[in-house]
Amino acid sequence: MEEDNNEKDSVQDSEENYEPSYDSEVEGSDTQEETSEAQEEIKEESEVEVQEEVKVEEKKAEEDSISEDNQDNQEEKKEKEVKEEKKEEKKEEDKEEKQEEKKEEKKEKEEKKEKKPMKKSTLGWIVFGIIIVLVIAALIFLFFVGEQHKEISFVYNGFNFRKMPLGSGFVYETPLTLVKNGVPYDYIFKFRTDPRIFGEIPANISKLSAMNYFSFTPETTECSGAALVATFQIGQFLDAMGIEIEPAVTENFSGNNITVINCSSALSSGAIILKPFSNETKIYVDEENPNCVILEAKNCSVIEVSERYIFAVMQAYKRPDQFGDLFKNFSG
Repeated sequence: MEEDNNEKDSVQDSEENYEPSYDSEVEGSDTQEETSEAQEEIKEESEVEVQEEVKVEEKKAEEDSISEDNQDNQEEKKEKEVKEEKKEEKKEEDKEEKQEEKKEEKKEKEEKKEKKPMKKSTLGWIVFGIIIVLVIAALIFLFFVGEQHKEISFVYNGFNFRKMPLGSGFVYETPLTLVKNGVPYDYIFKFRTDPRIFGEIPANISKLSAMNYFSFTPETTECSGAALVATFQIGQFLDAMGIEIEPAVTENFSGNNITVINCSSALSSGAIILKPFSNETKIYVDEENPNCVILEAKNCSVIEVSERYIFAVMQAYKRPDQFGDLFKNFSG
């Protein structure tokens, strides 16, 4: 009985023991499942990571591809822009060539137009214009000729003068009717001095005596050519009136054998004394010798004073009503 009880107890113990063994298997099974699930999770995570990496790689590849496409697009764009620029340049060149061609054509047309014979109406207007121009030019010429004529022809103290060219200068011509050896003739005297300035040179002559000498001071030689011209002018004029005159000097100098004549020695014969270096240009009769006429010149103006004396004689000859018997004494 006791054995039976022992067996029963052992059976019970074994059963009791068996029950914990079942629980252990259950726990082991759960652990395996958890492990399996963990592995699955890990696997899934790995796959997710792999997929993420793949996506990243694909995205990067896509970006690289887009970058390459953009670069290619930019290069194509640049090439297109260059082509467009060249195209525009060519258009401009073509445009300029066309403009040049048009200019050439226009120029050729104008040249042809100029070469075409003018119409009768145009030619008529041109001829009319030329005639008008010629008429205007003729009127201007006549106007200036008239003005010049006014300038070269004038009357001074009853004498008609004409200004005439002579060499590089001018002379003033005036006619005078003289009587030589009883025969009247027309004499034209040529003044080198403008007679209109003679009024500025005093000529106080109360008597014109017959002159036989034209005497000058030693200083007159310093006037060189002017003294020779003055001597020639007076000698020519008096010779035209039939009066012979001899050159002389007021005093002997440099051993010259020329006649010495001054107002003191020319008491019976008339004399003209020329003094080239005076303070004033003037003509007057010597107070002590009325037959001696003195011509004083300032700064060698001997031609002016000599011609002023000639003009005074011409006035006396032409207007005896004003000079009375002065010229009778002059003619001796």
